[in-house]
Amino acid sequence: MFGGVLGQAFKQWCSRRATSPRRRSTSHPEYGTIEGGTRRRAPGGGRKAKLDLADRVLATVLHQRLGLSPTVLARLFTVSKDTIREATGEIGQLMDQHGHTPSPAATHLTTLAGLHVYATAHGIALTTETKPPC
Repeated sequence: MFGGVLGQAFKQWCSRRATSPRRRSTSHPEYGTIEGGTRRRAPGGGRKAKLDLADRVLATVLHQRLGLSPTVLARLFTVSKDTIREATGEIGQLMDQHGHTPSPAATHLTTLAGLHVYATAHGIALTTETKPPC
């Protein structure tokens, strides 16, 4: 399931990012704020994404299936809560559009320790290594 969701989400995610009309505004002392404008950076310039697509999908599935909060997911992925909220919102919409919304588990997890206990109880070995920052 994860591979199919990732493949479908990747195509739509790329197309959204390519066609997304990012609003650029410029503040001018005489004219105030001017909407639109020319590109200030070359395509591909600017900050790099903190989470790749696979991590975004995984964070979204963990949030929807196990109820992990953005705070817990931020610690797990070593990013900010805002990054997690943006990723789960964006990927959650894509998953909904393709009918891949996981049903919530009976267990609602609130801590990383709870995630470790849940994984161990289901025969899953988790590593304590963290992902290095990008």
